[in-house]
Amino acid sequence: RYVVEICDQLKGDIFQKFLESDKFTRFCQWKNLELNMQLTMNDFSVHRIIGRGGFGEVYGCRKADTGKM
Repeated sequence: RYVVEICDQLKGDIFQKFLESDKFTRFCQWKNLELNMQLTMNDFSVHRIIGRGGFGEVYGCRKADTGKM
């Protein structure tokens, strides 16, 4: 019985409700902010090479303003 109820809810307008939710609005605002950020090498402190491959090298970096890797 519960499985049928869950399936019915998932088939319904759950996605439409998500699109109309505050969470989706906040997500869109964040993505817009994220896409408009202009990062340069000066925004990072480069530490060392952590990998090499056919397309180049991967460096371990730390974001200068947050300190996050």
